[in-house]
Amino acid sequence: MTQTELLELAKQGRPTAIAALINRSLEPKGITAKAALKGRCLQITLAAPKVPNQKVLAGFIYQGVMKLAPEEIASLKVLGLQTGQRVPAWSQEFKLSPQTEFSEELSAIAPLEAPVSGTRGERQSRPSTPPPSVKKAKNPGRTAQSRNGDRLQKFPQSVDHSPAVPPSAEQPAESERRSRLGALDYEDLLRDIGRFPQTGKFSVDYYYAIPKIAQALAELMPSTSQILDVVGVRYQGQLACLVLTERGLACFSCPDFSRKAIKTFGVNFNKISHLSAGKRGLSIYQPKGLKKHFYFYNKRLGRNFIQGKLSEFISVEKTRFIPDDRHEITLTLFGYFVLFLSWTINLAALGAGVWFLIQRMMENPF
Repeated sequence: MTQTELLELAKQGRPTAIAALINRSLEPKGITAKAALKGRCLQITLAAPKVPNQKVLAGFIYQGVMKLAPEEIASLKVLGLQTGQRVPAWSQEFKLSPQTEFSEELSAIAPLEAPVSGTRGERQSRPSTPPPSVKKAKNPGRTAQSRNGDRLQKFPQSVDHSPAVPPSAEQPAESERRSRLGALDYEDLLRDIGRFPQTGKFSVDYYYAIPKIAQALAELMPSTSQILDVVGVRYQGQLACLVLTERGLACFSCPDFSRKAIKTFGVNFNKISHLSAGKRGLSIYQPKGLKKHFYFYNKRLGRNFIQGKLSEFISVEKTRFIPDDRHEITLTLFGYFVLFLSWTINLAALGAGVWFLIQRMMENPF
């Protein structure tokens, strides 16, 4: 079945088609989705070796179903459970608005219906854990739900069915403030859906870089933008990640010895001439001859990123040639120059020391 046919069935409210679309995004992360229609309520069950993150995944499923806007479905119930268990660890229910009332601006959604209701000021910093290379054995009694603790308790378990009150002039701003994700929310999202190296030096680098990127996303990402996919890349010789939203692509870099990540690139899909991708990376071509090149740390993760959500928004041309990163070449040449200069200085200092000792020995013979 083609992607178009599957999407059409999902818009008709077919549970199997909706579950197939969800699994295409979540199965690479070890999360399996099952869907069932009970009356006019769509029930989606998420199962994983660890209890799925309610804060991130409930909102992810909600936004996806709202965009499909199936006419036969009036409400949505999302459940999360650990693989092998029969009782869900959590559940959350949403009321789906009619398609004519639905707006793509997430800030217009009522706070109780929105998947995120907490603000950054309500969040508490969580204790840091050691990086993957030095991480100790996990507490077997500690689950993802208990790790998130009080953050999961902030979500309503049922929908408020009381009549809607007409919003005042001040309410939209308050709704947008409440629906905005915080730094810890983005950190959970990056760790859940991000395609980052899992072993080796770069896995440790990204372990420390993800909180910085999450903070930058919380400060710079519009509250109406939904992050669909993330992959770790090198951009201009720096550790970075490429973020896919429903509007376009953005890149956040982590310069060496910097405490903060910065947004170094962003473009909407309507301003992209074409994309070309190879095993080494991805090239973005814009009007007026502008080109941006991103290089994957892992070929498999890069291929999954290209063949995933990205291909649903814009066609990607396959190519074998991705030009070398000029910034990395410049840094390499500069490193060789510094090494050569240091050797020259050391040899000159050594020669001067030897000449000084010889002169002293000639002046004061035994």
